[in-house]
Amino acid sequence: MLAVIDKSKMFIEEDTPESLSHKQIEAIKERAIAKWGDNWLAELVHAYANVTGANVRNRYAMIQRWFKYEYTPSQDSLNAMLLAVNCRFKMVYIDEREI
Repeated sequence: MLAVIDKSKMFIEEDTPESLSHKQIEAIKERAIAKWGDNWLAELVHAYANVTGANVRNRYAMIQRWFKYEYTPSQDSLNAMLLAVNCRFKMVYIDEREI
């Protein structure tokens, strides 16, 4: 089977910590929409609260701001959202010559 690589979603040397966070947020959003449809944000907040033990009411506005790129979540928060949507990332080193 031949795999097609979407280079726009790859982590490359020129990425910054913030741009990597944005790519992860977009992947989380895509997964949440696929899982929960139009009510994805509310469902994600509930799932995030279940993972972290946080209060849903206190987290909704904060998570909403992350998806508007008003704030960048911590790596722990990104990891909690990944767990909330049953998503895992695999980090792979790719030599520049392979791109």
